[in-house]
Amino acid sequence: MLTASRLARLSEEVELKRKSLLAPPRRPAWGSLLRPPAPARPWSGLVTAATAPPFRLLPGHSLLVREERPARAVEILRANVAAFPRVAVVSMRPPEIPGLPTDHRLDLTVGGPGSAGASDQGSLTPGEISGRLRDPTEAPGGALVYVDALEFLATEHSLDTMVKFVHWLVTQAQETGSALLVSFDPRSLDVRDVSRLERAFESVL
Repeated sequence: MLTASRLARLSEEVELKRKSLLAPPRRPAWGSLLRPPAPARPWSGLVTAATAPPFRLLPGHSLLVREERPARAVEILRANVAAFPRVAVVSMRPPEIPGLPTDHRLDLTVGGPGSAGASDQGSLTPGEISGRLRDPTEAPGGALVYVDALEFLATEHSLDTMVKFVHWLVTQAQETGSALLVSFDPRSLDVRDVSRLERAFESVL
């Protein structure tokens, strides 16, 4: 009986053996252990203030940088000068801008005799500054306007005059395709006035 049962299943076993011989070889389960490891993907690192690119200023944009002394704003200024045909600087101590030709730069000094033909009697007023900024901002391509003298203007004139001047600057940048970059020490005003000033800008850092 065992022999008869074995003979009955013999044809099935032969067919299974034939199929196993003709089938493609199977990859051993331990084959992955023999393969060399895939190269590790490079670590991009975290984006920090030190590695992040400088803020990009677009035409019509206004940016207020909160800092005790002009530093980050000057870095942003230097990184964006190539995007505009001219630069106007309103400052007590105008920063250096390497690579910018003097005929593409207008310095308006406050806290002393104004440049570019200003009166020797004293600093430029916000109204005089506004008048001198019209030509560079309204010229084709607009201008990049940098200001770090709001504290002085608020003290020398008044807070309301300074805030009105800022609103004019923001509007002028929007309407002429210029850009406005301001460095401001928030310690110079109380919290309510700082908030009032910040609301005038499109971006605050």
